[in-house]
Amino acid sequence: MGAGGFAAGGAEMAAPAGEHLGHLLAMAIQQNMTVFSLLTLPYYHPVIEEGLRTAVRAAAKQVDKKVSEIDLLLCDSMPPDCLS
Repeated sequence: MGAGGFAAGGAEMAAPAGEHLGHLLAMAIQQNMTVFSLLTLPYYHPVIEEGLRTAVRAAAKQVDKKVSEIDLLLCDSMPPDCLS
């Protein structure tokens, strides 16, 4: 196991501006962020990271079935524990 309790490894990505997604995901892993804390980050428009926000919202719904779509839409304007 590597630092943080997960196996160190590598990843490959083929996407336009994939380095931006890779940087954001690496930071999230390093900071032990949850999908809910990821939703509190600013996602500017129009950028590739907006696609990641869509995926994070979908993951948040799978983690907590009680989370409504409106909660996920408002989360970026609320504190990190907005959905707890």
